[in-house]
Amino acid sequence: MCGTPLSLENRNILLFSVDTALQGLMMGGIFTFISVFVVRLGASKLQVSLVTSLPAIVLMLFSIPAGQFVQRQRDLVRVTNWTRVVHRGSFLLVALLPFFVVGPVLVTSILVVWAAKSVSSAVLEASWMGVVAEVIPPARRPKINGMRWAVLSVVTAGAVALFGLILDRVSFPVNYQIVFTISFVGGLLGMVFYSRIRIPENAAQEPAVARIPIRQQIRDYWGSVAGSPGYLRYQLTVSVLRVGLNLCTALYSIYWIRHLD
Repeated sequence: MCGTPLSLENRNILLFSVDTALQGLMMGGIFTFISVFVVRLGASKLQVSLVTSLPAIVLMLFSIPAGQFVQRQRDLVRVTNWTRVVHRGSFLLVALLPFFVVGPVLVTSILVVWAAKSVSSAVLEASWMGVVAEVIPPARRPKINGMRWAVLSVVTAGAVALFGLILDRVSFPVNYQIVFTISFVGGLLGMVFYSRIRIPENAAQEPAVARIPIRQQIRDYWGSVAGSPGYLRYQLTVSVLRVGLNLCTALYSIYWIRHLD
């Protein structure tokens, strides 16, 4: 009924969904066009590939320590948002760099910032997944996640089209700086909605006292994987799929710009 207050569960899901939609400004902005930007700056083929590979390597190295850190936290919503300050801040830093750095050093600086961002991404991914588990009940998860990803895709598609117009009509490099700044603002707006999510059960939990050594965690992880052949087959299949999807990622921007204009 109109005017009926939302339950805590529905309110959390609504806030979570709005945050997801605003992430489309990031996905359609800096995540889509940063490789194009470095190509326009004269980056080598190796440097363009590093835009994708360096963050992935950093994320791999820091994922387990980040998981340990997140596991000891009481308020995952707050942890996620504080981590986002660093993560989203990297977008603004990339947008501002052309004011202070020029030439080949600019490309190198962007690569360093983009790779360093993945340290916060490791924490962000672990804490965000924890919030998903708390906010969306298992029975509603397929429907809600399907809706969220659909909305994200629509916003991303609209953002890519809008940002493409900006890039065509504004002089370089200011056009990319505008797009990256809008991505930063979209990320901040998402944080505002995300901060209003309330998980009383999560906030009331006491932090874990015992700390399991990272070597033991790795051993336990591989032991659980080896004991679940179905899961192992799934991971192997997904890994092959991801290699196929990402192997040529860096080449697309180079080909589109340098060969197809």
